[in-house]
Amino acid sequence: MSTSRAETPFRWYVTCGMPAYATLAGVRFDRIFRETEAIIEAFTVGQPRAREMFGPDLAYGGPGWAGISYGHVNCLGAPLSFPEESEVAHKPIYGSLSEGIRELQKHVDWANSGMMPSYIDL
Repeated sequence: MSTSRAETPFRWYVTCGMPAYATLAGVRFDRIFRETEAIIEAFTVGQPRAREMFGPDLAYGGPGWAGISYGHVNCLGAPLSFPEESEVAHKPIYGSLSEGIRELQKHVDWANSGMMPSYIDL
């Protein structure tokens, strides 16, 4: 069986989710990472607007907090910052590679570290 590109059909899709909903609803981006009320408002106002604008050909996500790529480092101790109109950022937590290796040998209670308890509640 050949797997050449000419014989492989091209597939793609477009999705719409919380960042777009927040923008369409006029909800500040930083709020959809942490605030239940902002998530509800972004979804209830923004999702219908997105459907009206983009039609049935997109996949529409449900309500939820905007994804944070740095939850794991936050559980290790890295503070997170939430700029008003930007993605989440983190700050370095170790001053050297040897310090990081030493610290990463320790046990981490992931469910009770960093912002994880807040996200479990959210």
